[in-house]
Formats: sequence, structure tokens, C-alpha cells
Amino acid sequence: MNDNNYLLQYGTLHSFEDILSISNLLSQESHGFRIPSDDDWKELEKSLGMTSKSDLNATGGTRGTDEGKRLKKDDGVYSGIEWKGYPTSSEENTGFRAVPSGYKSSEGYFAGLGLQAKFWSTSLTEGGTYSAMIRMLKNSSSKIYRQIEMVDNKCSIRLVREYKK
Repeated sequence: MNDNNYLLQYGTLHSFEDILSISNLLSQESHGFRIPSDDDWKELEKSLGMTSKSDLNATGGTRGTDEGKRLKKDDGVYSGIEWKGYPTSSEENTGFRAVPSGYKSSEGYFAGLGLQAKFWSTSLTEGGTYSAMIRMLKNSSSKIYRQIEMVDNKCSIRLVREYKK
């Protein structure tokens, strides 16, 4: 949510138009960071063990095994933020530490706080300008969702850092 009560714990939520502006700014400033594409998300999922091509390309439902659990914040990292008692993993520190920030619909209501997190990719869906690919983590699943989101909704973002070889 974008008010001060939630900003420090959950961060801000952004529309797809916002992320395009942020992407533009990041590319101009050349800090080495960018918003991930759908393919970048697939690379992360592969590095966490999602090897099935059909899982990597599936849209709509749960995918993989425990990749989503491994991206959620560990208990105790942020005071007062919980995934409502469902699976998180401290087995392997991936450094991602997702928090259940929910989302904001284009109609203006907030939903999913404490229950889910949605993260934009920069990839629009085929043949459209009204929807883009996102990743979603849910409190009730250890898996990760790849789904289509309307660009007017507001979701979280994560950045990818480019390493020059």
C-alpha cells in the first residue's frame, strides 16, 4: 500500500506505466539495475530448481515445487510482516525476501495484504497492451505463479542487477 503506515514494511505498488517510467530512468542513469523481463524471472526460477519446460512456460496456476517458498522472507527478518503462518524457507538464503504486500486493483481497492505478493515483469502479453506477465507468491503455496495481470493494476517490483563480465 502506498500510505506511510505500510511503506516501510511492504514498499510501494506500481502500475505498468510506472514501471516503464522507472525502467526508462534506470536505463538513462546506467546504475546497472533494471526491472526483470519474463525471461529474467524464468532464469531465476531455473536457478532455484524449476527445470520442467512446461512448468517454466505455464500460465495461470502453480508451477514448480518449492521455488515460491524459497523467495519468501524468513520469519523474523521484518518485524510484524508474516505470510499468515504458511510456508517460508530458511533452508537457503536466496536474498529475495518477498513480503506479502498484496496489490491494488484499477478500481482502487487493496487486496491480498499478508496473503500474496505480485511482481511485475516488463513483458507485455502477446498481442496486447492491456496486460503483462507477473509472478505471484501466495501464502497458501510453496510454488510460484506465472500469470497475466491487467496493466492498470498496481503490483510490486524487484530489480535485476546487470553484471558486466
